[in-house]
Amino acid sequence: MAARAERFLVVSAVAGLVAIALVFAPGLEIFRSGKEALMRLQAIVSAFALAMAVAYGGTERLRELFRDRAVAAVLAGSVVWTAITTLTSGHRLLSVDSLVTVVCSAMLFVAVWYVARAIPVAALLVLVPGVLINTALATLQEYAIWNPFHVSVVEVQHLEATALLGNPNDVGGYLALCAIVLFAAAEVLHGRLRWIAAAGCAVAIAGVFVSQTRTAVLAIAATAVFLAARRSYKAVLVSAAVIVLALLVATQVELPALTRLTKIPSEIAKGNWNVVLSDRLPAFAAAAGMFREHPLFGVGPGAYKFFYLPYRIRMTGIYPEAVMRGAGVNFAETHNDHLQLLAETGLPGYALFVAACVILARRDRWLGLPLVIMVAVLALAFFPLQIAATRHLLITVSALLIGWRRT
Repeated sequence: MAARAERFLVVSAVAGLVAIALVFAPGLEIFRSGKEALMRLQAIVSAFALAMAVAYGGTERLRELFRDRAVAAVLAGSVVWTAITTLTSGHRLLSVDSLVTVVCSAMLFVAVWYVARAIPVAALLVLVPGVLINTALATLQEYAIWNPFHVSVVEVQHLEATALLGNPNDVGGYLALCAIVLFAAAEVLHGRLRWIAAAGCAVAIAGVFVSQTRTAVLAIAATAVFLAARRSYKAVLVSAAVIVLALLVATQVELPALTRLTKIPSEIAKGNWNVVLSDRLPAFAAAAGMFREHPLFGVGPGAYKFFYLPYRIRMTGIYPEAVMRGAGVNFAETHNDHLQLLAETGLPGYALFVAACVILARRDRWLGLPLVIMVAVLALAFFPLQIAATRHLLITVSALLIGWRRT
């Protein structure tokens, strides 16, 4: 029974990486809600299978894992602190839902961690089908060739490039993470498997450019420079030269995402920070206001969306008009996970996130450190921790890396 339960955990971990990229639920919220439900289902079923494995196979493996006190402390601390801030939340109902997400995330991490030594690096290649399908569909949608999903409220063609992930930013963020994972896999795999990983990485990068997600492009550039620095200073010079050349070409030829990046210096010189940040400064200011007034406990996990408008109105009298003049929308997310964690869970909540990043970066320099760099940059103007597609990928890969490190 224990062996069967462990095999199920292995299959669940690998299949989850495939399914999360492809599943959707027809309805008002086509993509994010379906993926969130899938992640929670996988976590619950995996927790049950893990319980069977421990009940019939003994607790030796589990005790071995939890001797890693740093990882155990961050896991337990994240759940406990989320529970505490849920109790102190300004909107407890929203926070309870976030607490469920955090508990499920912790269960999924432990389940994958438990069987990591039975999952080979080649299993990461299961990301390739999702990368190919989502990049192809996003391309067809972006250039108005074919689109199986039509959202009547969307007036801009570009915003319909959802693939099977969400809006274009979701597409760019997910594919950027897949690109670095597949690049790392290509470094250690051999023969045909290496070429499959390399091809998947190239397609993922192409998908990022199709999505025109500037944050994802910057995250890839920052990670690429770091990876080059690991090799030699010459590699850094070559990568920097390639980036500069690409930007110079983008000033003369319209290139998705890159041309928009070349306009940033001139917009900053004009003081158009909201243009540079796609009208997100009011969302940032509201989050900063929440943290300033609730530095310890925050306003509550998942409660940012409820408090955004009141805080935006209050911050209007504090910050200059140039900061608060932006899109007249009710932001459900800050579009900056650093600020959102501070706003919702206070300084201890953000400290737990930083601790998790430090542990992963120190334990695994092959993929863990580049992954942390990419997440840190993505989180500056995106929210990879808030949506299931990117969160699931980060949890699964991080659990594998920590598990592989101990085998």
